[in-house]
Amino acid sequence: MTASRLYFIAAVAVATMASFVLADPPALGAWRDVPVQTQDTDRLTTALAQSSSYRTNSPLRLCYTNVARLQQQVVAGTNFKYDVDACEVPTAEDGQGKCPAACTTQRYSVVVFEQTWTNTLFISDITLEANERGPVTGGFSPVEVESKHADLLAKALKANATLCLVDVLALDVQVVSGLNYKFDMTACKVSASEGKCASACESPKRYTAFVYEQPWTNTLKLTSVTEVPPPQDGAQD
Repeated sequence: MTASRLYFIAAVAVATMASFVLADPPALGAWRDVPVQTQDTDRLTTALAQSSSYRTNSPLRLCYTNVARLQQQVVAGTNFKYDVDACEVPTAEDGQGKCPAACTTQRYSVVVFEQTWTNTLFISDITLEANERGPVTGGFSPVEVESKHADLLAKALKANATLCLVDVLALDVQVVSGLNYKFDMTACKVSASEGKCASACESPKRYTAFVYEQPWTNTLKLTSVTEVPPPQDGAQD
């Protein structure tokens, strides 16, 4: 074999090795951020929509509305960590993976394991992000009042009561098979409900209103309204 041929073979080998180095594959065991692509949202939708995909100790079943961040970890397959805005649903199948209707979201971390050569796909972990303040399954929890909550209450009042909404003072939410909302509100009596008060009223009173919502069945109903007695002289709220 001539010297020039040996030199050519050596040059090809060096170039091949350099291409592997420059490709910058994900390090084994390390998490790295990756862009969210259609195949990634499809993977998440498929995993969340199937009860058999959930292999966690958590009873949570979710549907998602948005993927805020995606990280990838190479193991004997690939772990995908999705930071998602999501809602709790009764069953995986009810949620359909991506939420079919508007709902009150919280931020979760969802880890999905995939091993393509064995057609393996499952959810290994679901975690509610620590800085999230929101509803907890089974109990009422305080949440920050947003305009969408006032709109929801006004819609329920318009359909079910002869009251119009002045203001929402506080809100607690309970996760059941859907959501229970406990509104501390001020409202005025009207002859025909108009949801939010169309004009200022002279004597708004304080009420506690309970509203039930199940977004995936388009269910919204006012379950009870109770007037809160005014504080006695010298007493504080």
